[in-house]
Amino acid sequence: MIAPRPSATPRLLPSTCGLLLAISFGLFLSASSGTDYNLPASPSLCLIALSWATGSLLLTWQILREPLQHLNKISLAVSFICASSAGGLYLIGAEFDALITPLFAATCIVSGCALANVAQYQFDRATQSSNELPIKQIIAACLIGLCAAIAWASVDEPEIALARATTALALSWPYSSRLQDAILSRTTLKQARHLGAELNGSEALAAIHTCTAIAFDRPALLQNDKLVVTDVHAFDNRSEPLLAVAAAAQSSARHPIGAAIRALATDWALPQGRPDEWEEVPGLGVVAMIGGKSVAVGNPGLMAELQVDCFTANSLCRPLQASGKTCVIVAIGNRAVGILALQPTLHLHAADTLAWLHGNGVETVLVTGTSLPVAQSLFASSPLKQIKPDIRQHKRLSAAESHLAGAAGLFIGASESGRRGLFTLSAQANETAILIASLPRGELLPLPGLVSLSNRMKKKTRLSQMFALGVAILAGLLGAMGLLPVTVLLFVFAITIAGYWFIAEKLT
Repeated sequence: MIAPRPSATPRLLPSTCGLLLAISFGLFLSASSGTDYNLPASPSLCLIALSWATGSLLLTWQILREPLQHLNKISLAVSFICASSAGGLYLIGAEFDALITPLFAATCIVSGCALANVAQYQFDRATQSSNELPIKQIIAACLIGLCAAIAWASVDEPEIALARATTALALSWPYSSRLQDAILSRTTLKQARHLGAELNGSEALAAIHTCTAIAFDRPALLQNDKLVVTDVHAFDNRSEPLLAVAAAAQSSARHPIGAAIRALATDWALPQGRPDEWEEVPGLGVVAMIGGKSVAVGNPGLMAELQVDCFTANSLCRPLQASGKTCVIVAIGNRAVGILALQPTLHLHAADTLAWLHGNGVETVLVTGTSLPVAQSLFASSPLKQIKPDIRQHKRLSAAESHLAGAAGLFIGASESGRRGLFTLSAQANETAILIASLPRGELLPLPGLVSLSNRMKKKTRLSQMFALGVAILAGLLGAMGLLPVTVLLFVFAITIAGYWFIAEKLT
């Protein structure tokens, strides 16, 4: 389930937090550079403390709105420890100047995380960030800060040790992990749209990446509304005149059956005349007048309505229908003169898609309402081997869940409510499948691309995390050694975001 987003964030609070943080930066820069603005240490310290309190308030509000974001809780706790350490120094008699660095570092941690959350939400409202903790960067930041405190405490005053430790902690803290999620999600969702798929959040690609099996509803592997004529059986053994009459009667029909009959007549180079009169009977067929004779092309229901004798035709149609074909009877006057059999065609990309999935270790299953022999006949040329036959339409999603129980599976087809798309299959009996992507009806081409895209996204996520960890460790070590002040935090943050963008947009 997607966690609620902080859509009702009070505008005044983030603005105030950002303004006070900017003022704190200016005050800290003036204090650390020795510039005299005629401001004593105590007012500067009070303004920085106010900035820390505002940032803490904003982050606390975000924690209440998104309790699953544990990084916010840890950031608030670490910031409180830094601020409490500054208060401890004051209690043992330290000067106000010695308290500015640890308090400013605490302000950077809490306000930086809070404002990064706001920026992430404003950056892309359509994506949902992960609840996963950047645990390696948190551990690295805490270890660097702790080692800096111990090392400097052994050679210098406690005030210096605390300043170095909090500087290292602030420079190496993972402020931008949620922005990493937003940047990568926005890029991958855009690339998925270019493939022709509309993903419901970045979690869709994560589900695709981990899938080991995909179940297909039968229509997903067939070309939409396209049939081919497989059998032309004239009772007088003159197939060409029979097909020509049927094509003429169907000359204006918009049904796929009419299109298939006309296509075969064209392929046989038969003349296709126009009927003198023509009427389409929805769901049954067509009735036409050709050369003064009544011609009917349709199913047994149409023949029964016209009182056409089609005993022989019905006998010939039964085995064809049992093999999954559609049977059409051609009648002239009140007598059936022949039959045509049609069957659906596989999607143009079905065989290639199934072969690609098998080659990449993904199991494929067909869930269909037809019998097993019919399904095997239709998909004989494809690499699809596992078939679940005789499943009603509204039961196919649950049948796929049962068949792939225990596997990380996906289903392409329609749910019980009729919604079509790509669904995750739950291994838990009390959970329901979730629609994670909308695919163009009958379009299989995006599927291999989505699998490849999910693999690339996973690699980019790991690379982004390694880049952020490397930058954080380097900045934290330099801050611990006193070579970088805490004010370079903005540059460290900018470098990290630029790295995220480069990895997401430029690396393939």
